[in-house]
Amino acid sequence: MKKLHILIAIALFFMLGACQNKVKGPKEVVLSMTQMNVLYFGLENPVSIAVAGIPAEEVTVNVDHGELSPTDKAGKYLFMLPLDASNPIREVRFFISYEDQTDTINARMLKVPNPTPFLGEFSGGEVPVSALPSLTKVNIRLEDFLWDNLKYEVTKFLLVLAPAEGKATAINITGSDLGKEWQEKIQALKKNDKIIVTEIFGMAPGISEKQFPQSIVLTIVE
Repeated sequence: MKKLHILIAIALFFMLGACQNKVKGPKEVVLSMTQMNVLYFGLENPVSIAVAGIPAEEVTVNVDHGELSPTDKAGKYLFMLPLDASNPIREVRFFISYEDQTDTINARMLKVPNPTPFLGEFSGGEVPVSALPSLTKVNIRLEDFLWDNLKYEVTKFLLVLAPAEGKATAINITGSDLGKEWQEKIQALKKNDKIIVTEIFGMAPGISEKQFPQSIVLTIVE
């Protein structure tokens, strides 16, 4: 039987770059992933698997944790593993079977990093009076995270307006938009007044609603 070379490309379709691992044995196994050989908990990680010289329908793939679901394209799968704090898993093993042998390759599992909340384009610090009309919506961003299509949606938050002099006012808002009334209240604020957005909840595809630990604290300057 001729020597086979196995290429396993766990391709996070929207990322750039590549990293490879080779496993020595009866066959040379090459693992190629574009995100430093990692998969993310709670996300549908696209996985492509190919064995040189073997039709995709004759290759069987299994994993020791999570769920590997075939797509409508040969050799392409979606891998999903929910995050379970009571049973932390560090690696997932892929078992690739073809002809009379099975090869194993490990992939690291990582948590999706905590995103950063923004009010308009501000995540904290000082905001000039001239920028107050732009503070209309709370959003959550994953900065420096290469998974481009992972978008969080804000579901609710607590807005607090704290003037330098006088009593603070607060309101629980559902959704991400402040609404016309509270946008007008923000635009009426003055130098040294503060805007606080806290108790921020959000969700994303594959990630259920949760509260984020960060708050937004803005101080108004001229």
